[in-house]
Amino acid sequence: MNESWHLEQLSLVRQVSAEIVNLRDLDELSRRVVELIQHSFNFYYTAIFTLEPGQDVLRFRASAGPTRSDDTPNEGAYGEMRAPVLAVRLGEGIIGRVAQTGQELVANDVRLEASYLDEEMLPETRSEVTLPLKIEERVLGVLDIQSDQPRCFQETDMLTLRALAGNIAVAVEGARMYSALQRHTDHLATISEVSRAITSILDKEELFTKVVTLIQKRFGYPFVHLFAVQPEHHN
Repeated sequence: MNESWHLEQLSLVRQVSAEIVNLRDLDELSRRVVELIQHSFNFYYTAIFTLEPGQDVLRFRASAGPTRSDDTPNEGAYGEMRAPVLAVRLGEGIIGRVAQTGQELVANDVRLEASYLDEEMLPETRSEVTLPLKIEERVLGVLDIQSDQPRCFQETDMLTLRALAGNIAVAVEGARMYSALQRHTDHLATISEVSRAITSILDKEELFTKVVTLIQKRFGYPFVHLFAVQPEHHN
């Protein structure tokens, strides 16, 4: 493997990392990651799944691969595609196994891999590599890459993909922290608005309407109910 090829791969890692580092929406981040990897490395299929803290199911975020029209493979066309699966339980298939163990898995021939689950939307898959997205020992999700060539992933490829997975994990963690901070900020803003309403609105019915409207708008709840205890009346 010549040095120029190695430098080209490192350049691609830097490019992908630079383009995703400031993305704060997790779905947008995932879509951009798979697009960049697919465009840069020309794999058959690339997908990202994330694992929420305390959950035992991985959530599909984005994928790129062979596009389909009217459920018919469109040979030679690649781009964003429908998810083969929307959720994967820990330990289920290659993706679930990697998320559960936190260890990468390389299947040079998927037909010989016991954990491989055949997917009719990806009939040309011959080899697959799945890498955990980790911060220290904490698994945030997985990066799944499939090839239509057997024994596609060599050790030099793995060095590049591991570097990518590490940078993606940092970006995912940053997006989650930003989202949590944004929710906390929204909560504080709601408390402030409710407090102002309590001190400025004298009519009880108007106050209740204002409070439930604020809570519904800020938190996105479909229904908000507010009940008041009526004082007892003595004859």
